[in-house]
Amino acid sequence: METSCCPKYSSFSFVYLTKNKNYNFDSFLKSKEEKVNAQAELAKRLIQISQEPWEFWHNRRKESGGLELIPYDQIHFSPKGLNLTPDEKLIVFHFASGKYRIIGTKGNFCSTCATYYIIGFDFDYSAYDHGK
Repeated sequence: METSCCPKYSSFSFVYLTKNKNYNFDSFLKSKEEKVNAQAELAKRLIQISQEPWEFWHNRRKESGGLELIPYDQIHFSPKGLNLTPDEKLIVFHFASGKYRIIGTKGNFCSTCATYYIIGFDFDYSAYDHGK
């Protein structure tokens, strides 16, 4: 177990998860099977993310399982109870073979390790502009 005040591996929190049903698991209200599958894929991805330090994910290309950074002002929903500046960078991880995205931010405790606060999901490419 890590003894320093800055753990090497990530932890996760859903405390700021949006209440907007298009960007949380309520978007699957019509399809229980798809919701269960997406939750299972999310669990697998979170386990994978937790097994490597933040530096590892920052050094990988998003196409190779790494993360991408987008400014907060590009997303189309608000986190519950969290105020972010328009230029604050959000961290996006793909999961379910790139079909879905986890959108979150890290705490300000430390730049290399912090809790990843999951603020929403992109299940249909509508949470932000994905480009061409």
